[in-house]
Formats: sequence, structure tokens, C-alpha cells
Amino acid sequence: MARLDASNIDVINTVRANASLDYQSRVPVVTKANIAATLKRLTEYDPLWNEFQNVLINKIGLVVMDKNMVFENRLRPLKSGGMEFGGIVQELDAQLIEAEAYDPNSTDVFSKHEPEVLVNYHKVNRRDKYPFTVNSDLLEEAFINDGQLAAYVNSLMVVPQQSAEWDEYLIMRDLLTSYQQRAGGFANYQVTDIATAVDPASAGKELTRYIREMYLTMKGFYKNQFNASHADAFSTELVLLTTAKVSSFLDVEVLANAFHMDKAEWLADRVVILDEWPTGLEGTQAMLVDSKFYRVYDTKRRTASIFNPASLSWNYFYHIWQIISASTVKNALRFSTSGDNIVVPASKTVSSVSASVGSNFFQPGDVIACGATVTYSDGSTDANAYYVITGVDTASGATVEVLPDTGTYIDRMGYLHISENCAFTQIVVRAKSTENPTVTDSETIVLGPSITLNKSSVAVTAAAGAGHTAAVSATTIPAGETVTWESSDTDVATVSSGTITGVAAGTCTVTASFTKTGDGAGTYSAQVAVTVS
Repeated sequence: MARLDASNIDVINTVRANASLDYQSRVPVVTKANIAATLKRLTEYDPLWNEFQNVLINKIGLVVMDKNMVFENRLRPLKSGGMEFGGIVQELDAQLIEAEAYDPNSTDVFSKHEPEVLVNYHKVNRRDKYPFTVNSDLLEEAFINDGQLAAYVNSLMVVPQQSAEWDEYLIMRDLLTSYQQRAGGFANYQVTDIATAVDPASAGKELTRYIREMYLTMKGFYKNQFNASHADAFSTELVLLTTAKVSSFLDVEVLANAFHMDKAEWLADRVVILDEWPTGLEGTQAMLVDSKFYRVYDTKRRTASIFNPASLSWNYFYHIWQIISASTVKNALRFSTSGDNIVVPASKTVSSVSASVGSNFFQPGDVIACGATVTYSDGSTDANAYYVITGVDTASGATVEVLPDTGTYIDRMGYLHISENCAFTQIVVRAKSTENPTVTDSETIVLGPSITLNKSSVAVTAAAGAGHTAAVSATTIPAGETVTWESSDTDVATVSSGTITGVAAGTCTVTASFTKTGDGAGTYSAQVAVTVS
């Protein structure tokens, strides 16, 4: 404890410097020569003597009390700070947002997509006061005996401070029991009790390995199985809570011998030693908690006083008001002899992939929308897939993989670009799950719609007999379309269902066509040149 260490003259003059202007005008700066006279002046005028005591206690004694402690709450570094006003802390924790597949055709920009936000309220739940009495006779004796005034303040003020500090520690320590009793309580890994283990060294190494593994797991990665609310949480700083017995064993038997390093560097960012685990947490070996696990705020630290004329003394009341709570959305993992209770979400697997292409047909130069829906074992879906394109070569009929440098490719937005020089009659778009490429689906599109004739020209005679007619057949994509035949000059030749008949010498053109609706809508045609002799 950095005690108040000053002479009586220094203490008295410090009181004067912090007192009212009226006090300063009535009480001179104290020296050895006038200290007795100053005491006489103070005690003969009650308002001055009362102000001296109040400044000594409230402005000097409490500063000494708050800053200079024999016992310090080991959990104090985990407090959240002070509140200048108010008595409620609202803790908000927004959950991660699930990604949605990009849809280039979506026009919905006004739907609400509010993220899930977990809210906890922490309220003032500690209102304690610590009474203590300042005896005027003892204070007067200390006033005129050099060095005794500081000694009096030190001995007097340490009592309420130490009482409040110890109680704060106990409340914060016992808060662990309250957390355990909530729904869910601490996530727990089962470990061996080092104190009763047949092989303590092995038990210590096991505990160290678990702590280290969980430290690396929880720090910087989102997890939802290590807090009572199962919220998406990650930690930037983790604190190891343990007892002196376990800590000393790890120091001597495990870390020093096996790892040659300090446990604060190996197991956590900070280590806090507890005297013992509170009721309900028997068998606990250690805890790994987020540095913001505790939600502890000082809302009031104040003294009030009243004079007791019966005993010529001042009664002081040191008030401590606090919010003392724990967050249910911050990581908090227990290592104990109790059974494991960590619920690890089952890892989902890819169930299926469904590929889609915006058209069943293509023409050179087309741009066609593609998509993929990946379905998982838990029923969720996303578009986490990539594409492989194969094509059937027009000339050889061979199936080949289509590379982007051919000009036919699928861009990052999911659009299939068909090269102007495309030589494929058929293209297969295969979607593969990125997570499991063995799960795929494909869609086939064909060059078309189109119509082709088996002849480009025919010759017939106008006279009946051999060569008077010629048959032409049409092939449509898609197959089975109704073909309409038409002659450009029926005085030269006529056509019916592909049969061309000569009428008179000359030339004309016969056109075969069909009209398609829906996918690939349009009119498609092919011509054959006709010569009549």
C-alpha cells in the first residue's frame, strides 16, 4: 500500500488548499510555530473544525483509500469501468448475416433484412454502505503529534476500503455460480482433477492441452457453442481463471518442465488466481473467459457524514453502488470433472446441386444467364458452386472441354457468353459444389432453334414423267416442329410437304420454315434453289 506519508504540517496545509475560501481566510498556513494555535482556532469554531475533518476524510482520505490498497480485488482488471450517470447498461450483440445468392434479375430492394440482435440489460444490483466513525478527541491528539495525522488517516481509511474491495471480489467470484445456474450455464470440457489424479503430471498436461486448444479456437474465430446464449462470438483477449493449487501445479509440474514458458504466454492473455471456486462449481480446474465476460460498473462511490453530539464524533458512511453482472453472449468455457456439455453444431454436408440455364438453345454471340443452387443436409441452400463447360464439336462430333480463351465462358456474375465463332452444336453447363465437387448437376443447350434441309438445290422437269418431282426433307431443332413450305413462284414450281413439282421452265426458290413460341421464340427458315426444264 502506498500510504499517506507526510508530516502533520503538510497534511494540514493540504487540507487548507482543498478547503473553501472562507476556511482559507480564517486559517493561516501552518508552521511549527503556529500549529498549536491553529488547532485551538479550529476546535473553538465548529464550522471550521467540521470542514477540516470532512476535507481530511473526503478529499484526502478517500483518495488514499481508492488508490492505495493492501488487498486488491484480483478480478478488478476485468471490470468495465465507471458510469457517471444512469443505472442500466444495455448490451447489444448483433449476429452474423447469412449470405444470399446473387440474382441479376432481382428487383426487390425495399424488403427489410434486419439482423438478429441479442439484447441483455444489466442493472444496479449492489448498494452497500460501510459505516465508520471519526473520533474528535483522537483526531485532536494526532493533530499536534507530528506524523500521527497521516498514521491516523491510514489506519482509519483502510478499513472501509478493504472491506468494500474484499466484498467486491467475493461478489464477482460468486457470480460464476449464478452464471452456472442459468439456462445452459458454462460450456464445459471434462478433465481430470489434478489434486486427486493417479498421475498428476499427465492430468496437468491434458488440462494444458485442452486450454491451449480452446484458446486458439476461441480467439479470433466466430463460435456459438461457448456462451450461454449460443451467440456468434469471438474473443480478442481471453483470461484464464484458476486456483492457486492448480496454477502452482501447472507452473512446477507442467509448464516449467515440459514447455519452459510462462503460462500467461501459453494458455491465455491474462491469468487471474482465485482463492477457491464458489459453491456449485466444485471440480472446476480452470475457466477460459472473454476479457469482457464480466459486466461490472461503478455507479457510485461516495461518503456521507453526520455529527454525533453525544460522542463528539463524526459518523461516515462509505457508499458503493455497482452493476455486477456477466455477459451471456461472451465466450466462457469451464474445464471441470463434470461431463462434456458443449453442443457443436453438426457439420452440414452437400446433398445436391441444381443447375439452371436461361435457355435450352444458343446461337453464336448469345449471352445466357446461368445459376446453381446447392442444398445441404440441414436444408439450407446457397450458390457456392463453380462451372465447367463442355461442347460437342460440329465437325468431328467429339466432346471437348471449353476453355475461356475460346471466347465461350461463364463470367463471375453467372452469365454464359457464346463466342461469335462457336463451332459447337451442343454445350453442357455443369455446376459443381465448391465444398464438395463430386456433387454436380448439368444442363444441356443446343445450337438453335434451327431448320436445315437435306438439299440445297433441285432440278425437275415441267413435263410429267421421270424427274417431274423432287422430294426435300427438313430437320428442325427442336424436333417435331410443324414446317410450312412455300414456293417463290408457283408458275415455275409448286411445293407440298417437301415435294417439289415442276410447272414451267424457269427458276424459283422453295422456303421451308417454322415459327416457335416460348423459349427461343421466332421464325426460322431454310431455302432450296429450284430449276425447271
